[in-house]
Amino acid sequence: MPFLQRYKWLVLAGIGLILFVAASNLPVGKEKDGSALSIPHDRTISKSEAIQAASAWVKQRLPSGAEPLAETTVSFQANTRLSGYLQKNKLVARYADTFLFDYPVEYWQIELRPSIGRTSAYILDLDMASGRVVGWRMKASELLDAPSSRREGQRIAENYLREYAGPSESYEYVQGPDGRNPSRYVFEVPDVKIGEAVLRYELEVKGREVTAYHTSFRVPASHNAWLEKQQAASGGMSRWSLILTGLMALAAIYMLIRHRKITRFRKGLLLAAVFLGLYLMNNWNQMPAFLAMAFANMPDPFAGKAAATAFSILSGLLAVALALMTYMSLAAGNAMWQARGIRLWPKWSDASFGQETLRSMGRGYSFGVLMLGLQALMLWIAQAGFGMWAVNDPSSSYYNFYVPALFPLMAWAAAISEEAIYRLFGIALFMRIFRDPVVAVFVPSLIWAFNHTLYPIYPVYTRLIEVTLLGLLFGYALWKHGFLTALFAHAVIDSVLMSLPLIGRESGAGQSALGIAYLASPAVVGFAIWWLHKKLRRPISETDSSSPPADPPPGTVPPALPPG
Repeated sequence: MPFLQRYKWLVLAGIGLILFVAASNLPVGKEKDGSALSIPHDRTISKSEAIQAASAWVKQRLPSGAEPLAETTVSFQANTRLSGYLQKNKLVARYADTFLFDYPVEYWQIELRPSIGRTSAYILDLDMASGRVVGWRMKASELLDAPSSRREGQRIAENYLREYAGPSESYEYVQGPDGRNPSRYVFEVPDVKIGEAVLRYELEVKGREVTAYHTSFRVPASHNAWLEKQQAASGGMSRWSLILTGLMALAAIYMLIRHRKITRFRKGLLLAAVFLGLYLMNNWNQMPAFLAMAFANMPDPFAGKAAATAFSILSGLLAVALALMTYMSLAAGNAMWQARGIRLWPKWSDASFGQETLRSMGRGYSFGVLMLGLQALMLWIAQAGFGMWAVNDPSSSYYNFYVPALFPLMAWAAAISEEAIYRLFGIALFMRIFRDPVVAVFVPSLIWAFNHTLYPIYPVYTRLIEVTLLGLLFGYALWKHGFLTALFAHAVIDSVLMSLPLIGRESGAGQSALGIAYLASPAVVGFAIWWLHKKLRRPISETDSSSPPADPPPGTVPPALPPG
C-alpha cells in the first residue's frame, strides 16, 4: 500500500508505542513487580535526614565527652532474598499490609565513623519512611572478642530482646555461636510467618554488650536452593559471555592486522573515547552502589569502604579495557565489511554523511520504539506465563548514585560498546566463520544475552530469551540500514528505560523535565552531527580532485563481492 510504504517508519513507531503502553499497564505486571514493597519517592526521607536520624540515635549511646561521629556514607540497601520469595509466592500484598511498617524490605544504610580518636563506628539500617533504626552494628576496639560463656552471651542477647522486641515467651533461641559466627545468637518467632518465612532476630554479643541487631524473615530452604541454582546458571552464562567476548577481542586484533591495508585506524577513536568518558563518570557516580554491595557481602562490613574503593578502581581498569575493545571492534568491523564490499558506516568525508546521520536517527527512533513495545510484550508474557519477577537491585538503584540525573547518559555508553562489539564486528566475524547470515546474527546476540542474565530477574532463562530476540532485531537493523541506525535504536531504548524513573509525579518538575530531555537526546545528537558536518566539512571544490567518489548508502552491496 502506498500509504504504508511512505509512512512505514511512523507506522512501526506507532505500533511499538501502542504495545509499550498496553503491555506496561496490564494488571498482571503490577501484581508481581514488587512495587508494593517500595516506599514511594515522595514519602522517603532524604539521605541528609537519614544521617541526622542515625547521628541522633548513636549520640544517645555514646559516653559523655566522646568524639562525634563526623565521617558518613549513605547507601540504599534491600533484602533481595525476601523480596524475591514474596514475589515468587505472590505474597507481596499480604506482606505490605501486615509487616512492611515494622520490617521494611528496603532501607537506608548509614555508616558513621569517628573523625579522630577511638570512638566506636556504627552501621545502621533506617526505615526509609520514618527514619526509625531497624537494625545496627557497632565496632569498638576496646570490647572483648566474646562473652565469657555461650550461656552468658545468650542471657545478654535475651535481655536486649526483652527490652527491644517484647516478652521472651514470644521467641525461641535457635542457634548460638559457631566457628563461622563466634558471636552470633539467633532467635525466631514461630507464630509470626509470611508463607513459610519465619520472623528471625539475629544479634551479636561481644564482651558484655550487644554489638549488632538485625531482624527479618528467614525464607525457607527450598527457596534458597532454587535461587542458588538460578544464580549458578546466570553465573555460568556470564562466564561464557566473558570468555567468548575475550576471544572476540583477540579476533579483532587479528582482523586489524589482516586488513591493515584497508583499515581506517582513526575510525572509532571518537566513539571509544566517548564511551570511556561516560563509563568513568558513571564509575564515580555509582560509588554508593559499590558500598551497598560491599556492606552486604563482606565478612567484615566495616571494611566495606576500602572494598568499594578497590572495586571502583578495578571497574575503572575494566572500562579502559572495554574502551580499547570497542575501538578495535569499530575499526576491525568496518574494515571487514569493507573487504566484503558492504558499506555499513559512512565516512565523515562523504558529502551525504550529515543527511545519512539524520536518516539513521529517524530510523533508530522507529526501530527503538518498536523494540521497546516488543520487549514490554515479551516481559508481560514472561510474567503471565512463566511467573517472571525482579527485585529492586541496590547495585543499580537510582538511590545509589551521587547524581541520579547523570545515569541516563550511560545509554550512549551501552549503545556504543555493544553495537560495536556484538553487531558491527560480531556479525562480520561470525559471518566469516559460519557463512550464514542468520547464524552470524544469532551467535553474537546469544553471547550478548548471556551477560544480561546477571540482572536479578527470574527465572534467568526469560532474560536470556528476551535479550537474544532483541539482539536479532538489532542485527537486522544493522544489516539492512547500517551501523548508525542500530546505534541510534539502542540509544533510544536505553534512554527511555533509564529516564523513566526521573519522570513522574514523585520526581519533581525539574527531574521530570530532565527525564523528558533525555528522551530527546538521540534527536539532539543526530541534528548536532548534521549541523557540525554541514559547517565543518570542506566543500567539494576544496578537496583533492583525485579523491574517490562517495561511497554508496549503508547496506548497498556491489554486483561482485570480493572474497571475505
